[in-house]
Amino acid sequence: MENVNSRKLKEIRRSLMSILSEKALPGAINFAIGEPTYPTPNTLKKVIETFIKEDSADYGPVAGLLSFRDFLAEWYGNKGTTFVSGSENVLTTCGVTEAVYTSLVALLDNGCEVIYPDPGFVLYEQAIKMCGGVPVPLRLDHASDFNIDPQLLKRLITRKTRAVIINSPSNPTGRVIPQRILKEVAEICGKKGVTIISDEIYEHIIYEKGHHSVSEFTDNVIVCSGISKLFRMAGWRLGWCVAKEEVIKNLVKCHQYTVFRAPTISQRIAQEALIMKKEIKEMVSFYRQKRDLMLHLMGSIEGIRFVKPEATFFLYADFSKYGDDWSLSLKFLKNGVVTVPSTGPGAGFGSNGEGFIRLSYALDEESIRTGIAKIKHVLTQVS
Repeated sequence: MENVNSRKLKEIRRSLMSILSEKALPGAINFAIGEPTYPTPNTLKKVIETFIKEDSADYGPVAGLLSFRDFLAEWYGNKGTTFVSGSENVLTTCGVTEAVYTSLVALLDNGCEVIYPDPGFVLYEQAIKMCGGVPVPLRLDHASDFNIDPQLLKRLITRKTRAVIINSPSNPTGRVIPQRILKEVAEICGKKGVTIISDEIYEHIIYEKGHHSVSEFTDNVIVCSGISKLFRMAGWRLGWCVAKEEVIKNLVKCHQYTVFRAPTISQRIAQEALIMKKEIKEMVSFYRQKRDLMLHLMGSIEGIRFVKPEATFFLYADFSKYGDDWSLSLKFLKNGVVTVPSTGPGAGFGSNGEGFIRLSYALDEESIRTGIAKIKHVLTQVS
């Protein structure tokens, strides 16, 4: 079995989150998981029950249900995405992971470069490699609140650059890219002929600001979003790509020969969920309260630095005063707390996040308080 792995797979590392979660003892407090805990509204549960009783979960069209794609086209048009005219601009996918991966498969030839945020979501670097591309990290610095530096982005673009990945709201930093920077990124990539892949999965969990997409400023973009962070709907595995018609046609080819179709029942559920403005507002309030509790508790620990998250349910904190992030995460783990470091023997959030650890506050209040108390206890032992 010498040839069990391709050359590409030999470069792929498992995520640090999975490595640490598997080592966790039963009953450990899990600050690592990026999964929503806000319950699915009863009104939506009743709709889901109705769909299930209909017994009509057929394959459906490759690109997705026409009614749902029309709905999304109108939804994005109302949000300011000017190039969207109808269903031909939408592809439904099995979550945003597939949306991003399918976009990379469609865009990349071997040796093409893709610029991605560092620190950034663990998927990006590994998926670029799996698609035969060359990952080029774009440094996001704590001193600038992890915002993109458009001039640095401009300097990184070469003749081999095929795409730039942006993520707003951001996992792990919880930051929202300001409109002025989105506009600059759109202009730079437009002039260079580089496609933007915009991961917007956390668009539903924003606290102080509204969500803005780079698609408001350019048609040279593939917007990737979905329902995985909406209520407790991650397991329905429904995402989508929004792009120009000719781009969607290419994405459909890749999608058809990987997952074939996205679940039709999930598309129907998503259409109902996205119009529940009252319930979404209540969900955001739920996470805001947990964020504020996390900020209060972490703020009481001397030497920990962080930028207040504007979105998501993550706090990205600098623990470097107490040691390297991987070693600290192992110490937390031994004390019954799972966290995700930026660096270590697997794939993390990037070398520019060295010293930083991501903590999810999508937990109940007691778990948050107990977990932070355990972390504080460990830090008193190493200081």
